[in-house]
Amino acid sequence: MTDQEARQLGFIIGGAFYQPRALEKLEAAVADLRIDWLKVKETSPINGHSIGELGLRKNHAIVVVAVIDDRCRNRKDGACINPGPGFVFQPGQTLVVAGHAEKMKKFISEML
Repeated sequence: MTDQEARQLGFIIGGAFYQPRALEKLEAAVADLRIDWLKVKETSPINGHSIGELGLRKNHAIVVVAVIDDRCRNRKDGACINPGPGFVFQPGQTLVVAGHAEKMKKFISEML
């Protein structure tokens, strides 16, 4: 991310930018930056694969901001903020991801 994109993302995460939407499909667009909440389905090709193995940042220019495990949503361990490259995706997780709009669309169509 460029410095400007990082600042914009910080504003969004910090609550300085708010765009109400349904929780299942939250998208905030600033310039070409897109942030989405995406559900990992049983049939998703990313199931059982790690962030590093998939090369999300390198190959897709996608940054995983957080992962929420829907089964543990109300527990302290129900969310993983800024997961590392060893984090493995499982069905029932909700991903908070950021990236450029076109690359995000491609990622969603291929991986989810």
